[in-house]
Amino acid sequence: MRDAQPEDVTMLFSDIEASTLLATRLGNRWFDVLDQQRQICRAAWSQWNGVEMGTEGDSFFVVFDDPLDAVNAAIQVQQNLGQQSWPEGEDVRLRIGLHTGAAVRHEIGFVGVEVHRAARVSSAAHGGQTVISGITAGLVRDNLPAGAELLDLGTHTLKDIDKPEHLYQVSTDGLPTTFAPPRVEGGAELRVKGIADFRFVRFLGESGHGSVYVAVPPDRLGLTARFVTVKVIPGVDTEAAARRADREIRSFAAVQSPYLVQVLDTGQHGGDFFYAMEFCELGTLAAPERTLSRGEVLRAVAHAARAAQSMHEAGLVHRGIKPSNVMLTEDGARLADLGLAQELDPDHSLTSLGAITGVDFMDPGQLSGETASVASDVWSLAATLHWGLSGEGLFGPLPANDPLFSIRKVLTSPPRISSTLEPADADLIAQCVQGPLGQRPASALALAEAIEALLP
Repeated sequence: MRDAQPEDVTMLFSDIEASTLLATRLGNRWFDVLDQQRQICRAAWSQWNGVEMGTEGDSFFVVFDDPLDAVNAAIQVQQNLGQQSWPEGEDVRLRIGLHTGAAVRHEIGFVGVEVHRAARVSSAAHGGQTVISGITAGLVRDNLPAGAELLDLGTHTLKDIDKPEHLYQVSTDGLPTTFAPPRVEGGAELRVKGIADFRFVRFLGESGHGSVYVAVPPDRLGLTARFVTVKVIPGVDTEAAARRADREIRSFAAVQSPYLVQVLDTGQHGGDFFYAMEFCELGTLAAPERTLSRGEVLRAVAHAARAAQSMHEAGLVHRGIKPSNVMLTEDGARLADLGLAQELDPDHSLTSLGAITGVDFMDPGQLSGETASVASDVWSLAATLHWGLSGEGLFGPLPANDPLFSIRKVLTSPPRISSTLEPADADLIAQCVQGPLGQRPASALALAEAIEALLP
């Protein structure tokens, strides 16, 4: 076996996102879910010439001689799983990763560093998402099946893998296209160990104009919570800019609402501005720690709308409502990300922390130069609700690395509401994002009440 020659194969790893939580909630019905998932997966592996090398619980390790077969198998599995009805209305979402490389055939299966790389590519995916390495992307790019495309996710350092990997998402008609940034932890992600007296323990992702971390708070804050969320905004390197940023954050923090994330501290360190907020362990609507039911999504966005209402009553408009800013709690959600908050006075703009990101969740009127308003926040809330319920943006997939294209598409394309939504959900969202401005709910509170009326 020691003299075995490496073989170039495409390796596929998959598992069900939040499977432990699903198994806990479903009890004995989990076994039926697992059997159904295995049947769907094995049918696709077989049809596309895959060889199953290992199975444990809900996970698979499969190899393919042809990388295009592996992509087709992944697409078929994701589509078929998405069409199933699962017990208790649960949503079974598979994380799939593909990588092509040289591996050695051993009596226990294929082994080698490239096998580990393939596994790390899979661990970067979210439920319902297929992520492939740059090597695999180069091999299949010119021969993708009809309706499929590759979305560039950027270069990332995978855990325990020295060489950074360029990742791509396989996107196709009928499947969700919008996901949180890849789940990559360790390596380059924690190249920053902390700021001031906050110690970072995990990188959460980029948020337009800053980087977000889970951190251990200093004793001086007197908190009982083990962790906080810290957002670091680089380049606030003058005293005047820091004072202005601090004033804006504290103005936001002064708004009284149980549905707004609590700001705990602000400061400046080494030319960077930072603020600390409470940490919500269930993640965000963009990247929840477990699969959410329709009712949980409705409740989360209703709470975000109530938070927006409190801001509006205080004379502030958020301007940056999107799934990654809706922080999930056991009883609903809290609204976060203060960087785009702006006073409703059209002659006064609080823009020192602002950056145009998440354009598919911004009212197109804002992108055309109209003044941000209550109505534009209502539009963003509806777009956020649409994404939370369907996993799709109102304007289809938008490239993360080409903001001008994204803005042009939003300004020239009508919003499309997913056909997968409940009719009542679709009608409410359409009322907010289609047709004349006066058709929208008159306030964020009115929208919150309308969403709550849809709760099961």
